[in-house]
Amino acid sequence: MEALFCVNCDIIGAQQTTKAFPFYPLLLFIIICSSFCSACMPGYEQERSRLRQYLGVEWLPGGIEKMDVQPPRNVRHPSDLNCDFSKPELCKWRNVRSGGHDTLDFHLFRKEDNVEFPVVQVRPGPSKVAVGDQLLLTGDRKRDEQVALLASHPIKCQNTTGKLTFTFWLYNGARIEVLILEDREDEGLHALPEKPQIDCGTVQMNTECTVTIPPNLQPFQLGLRAYDIKNSEGSFVMLDNINYEAQFCKISIDFGPMISEPLLTGARGEFVNDMAELNCDQFGVTCRWRQSGTGKSIWKRATGTPPPAIMLLNETGTNIEPDLPSAFLYIEEGSGLISRNNLLDADTKPNEFRMLISDPIHCMGPSSIELKFRIWSTKGIKLSVCLIEAESLNVHICHPIIPSLSPAQIQHNLQSTVLNFAIAFRIENVNIDFENFVIIDDIEVAGGDQCGDLAAKLENKLLDQFLPVPMLSSLLSRPIHSAQELSCDFSKRAIGCKWANPEGLAGDVNAWEIGVRKKQKDAANTLFDGDIALAQLHKNAPAYLVSETIQCVLQNDGTLKLRTWNNGNARLSVCIVRAHSMEILDCQNVEIEDSRTEEEVLVDIPTTDEPVKLLLHAEATTKNGQHQGQVAVDSIQFDAKICPSIPSASSFAVHGVQNTPLGSSPSVIPNSLQSDNSPHPVPDENVCRLLSCDFNNGESMCLYSSTRVSSSLSLFRSFNRSAFSMLFGRNRVTMIESSQFHLNAPARLHFDFSITKGSANMHVCQDSIVRELDTCLTIFEGGETLGWQHDFIELSENDRKVYIIARLSNGARKASVQIDNLILTDIGNHKAC
Repeated sequence: MEALFCVNCDIIGAQQTTKAFPFYPLLLFIIICSSFCSACMPGYEQERSRLRQYLGVEWLPGGIEKMDVQPPRNVRHPSDLNCDFSKPELCKWRNVRSGGHDTLDFHLFRKEDNVEFPVVQVRPGPSKVAVGDQLLLTGDRKRDEQVALLASHPIKCQNTTGKLTFTFWLYNGARIEVLILEDREDEGLHALPEKPQIDCGTVQMNTECTVTIPPNLQPFQLGLRAYDIKNSEGSFVMLDNINYEAQFCKISIDFGPMISEPLLTGARGEFVNDMAELNCDQFGVTCRWRQSGTGKSIWKRATGTPPPAIMLLNETGTNIEPDLPSAFLYIEEGSGLISRNNLLDADTKPNEFRMLISDPIHCMGPSSIELKFRIWSTKGIKLSVCLIEAESLNVHICHPIIPSLSPAQIQHNLQSTVLNFAIAFRIENVNIDFENFVIIDDIEVAGGDQCGDLAAKLENKLLDQFLPVPMLSSLLSRPIHSAQELSCDFSKRAIGCKWANPEGLAGDVNAWEIGVRKKQKDAANTLFDGDIALAQLHKNAPAYLVSETIQCVLQNDGTLKLRTWNNGNARLSVCIVRAHSMEILDCQNVEIEDSRTEEEVLVDIPTTDEPVKLLLHAEATTKNGQHQGQVAVDSIQFDAKICPSIPSASSFAVHGVQNTPLGSSPSVIPNSLQSDNSPHPVPDENVCRLLSCDFNNGESMCLYSSTRVSSSLSLFRSFNRSAFSMLFGRNRVTMIESSQFHLNAPARLHFDFSITKGSANMHVCQDSIVRELDTCLTIFEGGETLGWQHDFIELSENDRKVYIIARLSNGARKASVQIDNLILTDIGNHKAC
């Protein structure tokens, strides 16, 4: 080993430096020669190669700089002092560079190969060190004794005996000892006279050493002091694998002169009348915030002098002090997590944290709340600001708080869809290994235009401007030739509109009314320009406004434009429903941003291939609330390409007529149809059985049905081996309808009909895959048939349904209608089944 540390190089300036780089000539050569002695440069690589050859360690320039520059802070756990120097920046140890306690620094080295340390000269640590292992080394070759001191970060309090374990190597007379240090205000770092004994076992070779550290209720530090480094040939100390086991006292954060007192505010759980009532910066009797929930930690009111700036900087990252009084929550070490369920139920964990919650807020509709505040909190704590449902205390929405933005004012925009809610600050998570605290101040709340007293004012705003009267329009099954016919401004009490309240709906339903405009002095603050459709939603029942039937909406979706308003307690939806069953096919909610004025909305109406109606559905958004819902609509405009209710003559289907004398039996009987001999595609037998019917099976209508048409109660029924119906008075229309079918080839549906005891018109209509009632044609008009009359209608693969409709002629008082012998054939009149 002596040969390893003998280097003939005169180091310029080495004797003048107060703390020389690690001592022995080879290392001194590597680091200092390159800086001070250009004549030594030719030998640099050679000596470094010898170091790698005999010890396998190499210096890492600046390797522990990040470790040394860390400000010493109280360690929370004994394991915080564990360090193997693989990541020096995480080690809670440092070179002591002030106070005259040492003359050298420890430096970081890395094991670069598998060369073993000489067992006799370098001990008691293990001779085999893994490649890549990092360790500290200090040393020198001066005759005057050199000392290096490595100190731990402070331990505030230790209530049990500790065990310090570490590995070290000594060479050429160097020694090491463990010190207990105190940082005294008057004299700085001071070593206590008691020096714990280092126990390396009986054989001090290839071993690690332990030291017993007695309990100490005063703050102290551990020190590893390398000394007796005074050999001119060089001596050194190496350190590695520091571990510490002990039990520390719980550490409370020192808030200095700041004091805390019970949080006694004016919050009583009553609804606020204005958002500004939630502003709070003193947290006294005028403040509308209080604590809620369970848990050992409770919110208090911090008063007096703010906490020390240095403490705030260490714990929160900012030294800007809060302007007390403030809301204050202290969380002791070991507190856990809160439940994610109802914040007050019995299943929450016992260590949950209490919330700081506002008095409740009532709004008449979706609201936007602007919340501003300042916050100070310990690092690692997770906080949220939430909207809590006022009655159930379930969490509605939560936004995470980023404390790093404070003490600048933090702003959150909270969107609420519930009507009764409170704002709450809550703790989501903390580091249970540390003491934690939260300080909240300067709370400001704004927005909520539909909240508080404003909601009550809006409720009467509409009735102050409009007089409700009954709507005069009604649904008369009027044909719709173009989309523009559904436009309506509700003037003249909507008598000309093709929108009306539906009849015969089950359950409680509110009726739409007409709001007739009153004369207003303040024209600038009025709603709408003329009369409106108005729904006042009593008893929490909905209101429906329905259009006449649209046969279909063709490709390129249509749009429904209207102006609407609600008082915040109601919602309007635009729906598409099946014309006959009123089954909802699609609904779109209409959202308005500001209930202080009406808004124009545009709703897409999708393509449909069946008869539909448009429906305006108004409903209240709260139940058993103190305010009723109100919805107003005006200026309806429908823009779409629709199927006309009555097609042009060019679109009539092919049909044929054959009369049978009065009193004769029906003309069409099985096997009696006139047919040609040409081959034709044969329709599906299943469709044939679906559409064929002779009404001879008692009261059976086969697979046909008869439903009531608007404003008429007449129905077809099986009677006397035919489908029979009577028309009279107000019951002027009757209809028989087939089941839905899918043809594989063109076909004809033959049938017989008879009109007696009056005058009636007969029509046959078809549905196609494009639209319902795609083709309607008149097959008989006026008078009686004077016996049975035969007809047929040609069906294509696109057709889906067939309707036979009888209507009382103008001026006629009554008529009897019969239908019989429905038979499906191919287009050559060959029976399909």
